[in-house]
Amino acid sequence: MRFEDTGIVISIKKFQERKLLYKIYTAQHGLVAGMVGKTKNNPQIFSNVKLHYNSRLDEHLGMLKLDIIKSYEANIYSSKLLLYSLNLISELINIFFKEKDPHPRIYNEILELLNTQDNSSPPLGRGNESLRHLQDGKLDEWGGFNNADNVTPTPNPSLREGNLLHNSLILYLNFLSDIGYGLDLTSCVYSGSDDVYYLSPKTGKAACKQYGDVHADKLFVIPQFLLGNTQLDKQQAINTLNIFENFISNALLHLGIEHKFDSLDKLKNLISA
Repeated sequence: MRFEDTGIVISIKKFQERKLLYKIYTAQHGLVAGMVGKTKNNPQIFSNVKLHYNSRLDEHLGMLKLDIIKSYEANIYSSKLLLYSLNLISELINIFFKEKDPHPRIYNEILELLNTQDNSSPPLGRGNESLRHLQDGKLDEWGGFNNADNVTPTPNPSLREGNLLHNSLILYLNFLSDIGYGLDLTSCVYSGSDDVYYLSPKTGKAACKQYGDVHADKLFVIPQFLLGNTQLDKQQAINTLNIFENFISNALLHLGIEHKFDSLDKLKNLISA
């Protein structure tokens, strides 16, 4: 089996004395694993690469030849938010996505995440049809967010970190959709009205306030930035991550997998600080 593709390095492990095992999330072939010879110029974690894959049979571990398109090392080590966000999506891909099963939307949104620190690009738009009216999540109050220990500040941090957080949250919700746990915020499951307020932790369906109030202690309040009613703030970010954690835990339970996402806890702590 032979092919060429572009991808993002999500894992590097020692394989043999002179070889490394790379896992690369590619644009057209999904998750690809292969051996790479050790050199001084091996691509670093989360680099964007062009790859040449070669294996004798589909089920065999192949050999990879990698050419670096772009290294994001400086971006990653200037932002703990970016580092933790990428670590979390890498864990998710390794657990839930099968090899050579492409999810192009997720690939493109990871690239957008990596490039947010470069160009202060606007937040991701409506990537999931069940989410509506996504808007700017610029968190001006977070001007000092980059000043964590051993992290070098970057220009205009509030804009970049705010957009980065917004894009990360949308990426995680779209990931849920791709594994069959998408949220439906379009209308109230009881009345059909689009004036939704609550979200069921079991079904991912929305409800209006008048119908959900009686069960308010068992429901999530929908973060209003997802409905276009407010800009993203810290509390809404934490609430969105709690919603994500609920549904990703359901997905793990369905697969019979026990796993603790340390990067998710680090994200929450970083945002709450």
